[in-house]
Amino acid sequence: MGENVLIRALSGGLVAMILLIAIAASTQTPKRNDLKQMDRATIDGVELEYEIRGTGEPVALVHAGVFAGWFKPLLEEPALTGRYRVLSYHRIGYAGSSRVAGPVSIAQQAAHLRSLMRRLGIERAHIVGHSSGANIALQLALDAPDVVGSLALLEPALVASPSGPQKDSAVIGSTFQIGPV
Repeated sequence: MGENVLIRALSGGLVAMILLIAIAASTQTPKRNDLKQMDRATIDGVELEYEIRGTGEPVALVHAGVFAGWFKPLLEEPALTGRYRVLSYHRIGYAGSSRVAGPVSIAQQAAHLRSLMRRLGIERAHIVGHSSGANIALQLALDAPDVVGSLALLEPALVASPSGPQKDSAVIGSTFQIGPV
């Protein structure tokens, strides 16, 4: 008899937990018409989606490969947007940004970020990159150190290091490719 009560209690608790999770998920998921449309900028024939939130020192977020929305929760964080002007954008080939036929180099993607910053009037920013986005952030720092206030490289993607005469950053940036999704 005690076993049956325990099983019913566990079953009831499990159902209640599933209902609570479902209710929480339905209240946290934005409805389609509540989603904010991202702004768009055309740069060198490439259209990039972007969003800016907050005021203060600029911070640019460079997402990892297929995780175009990776930094979205940070845009909702008052501790961040109350102190910084946060730029989040979708790299070429991801989400609603332009698609391309072939691979795009890290150097090209760093140039896209630099051009987007210039277009938005951002002369210098703290750059945060995750995975392949960290590689792009690092390339931006190599190519245009004057536009990088600081770097936060989160789990940079591993790439093969060239040896011999191919050690300079121009060769590195033009050699390694990150293909679009």
